[in-house]
Amino acid sequence: MDSDRPLRGCELCGGVDTDPRHVVATPKGDAGVPEGVILKRLIANGIPDEALTEIMQDDTQVRHLDCCAAAGCPAEPEAQCGAPERAGSGKTGDELLALLESQPMRVYAGGSDD
Repeated sequence: MDSDRPLRGCELCGGVDTDPRHVVATPKGDAGVPEGVILKRLIANGIPDEALTEIMQDDTQVRHLDCCAAAGCPAEPEAQCGAPERAGSGKTGDELLALLESQPMRVYAGGSDD
């Protein structure tokens, strides 16, 4: 894995690694915090303090792209994370990062494109 990328947690599976994440901003209080079993897994997996602070925010969700796709992406349920050019490719880690870097950047701001 690329040592320049920070270790981060996934609030859905409890994994801690440098894999790409989908970070979703929500209204304060809507995101909640991960369940106790996930928090224990994050700590056991060596989550850094900064990353744990990020996970504990109740206005942000931090998810592996494949975990987000499997759970239903809150930003674009039918497109964002599960798209073939993202986690739908079946790639993870460095392979997924290389794929994402080869794609044009997409920014989801909510609402319609009209």
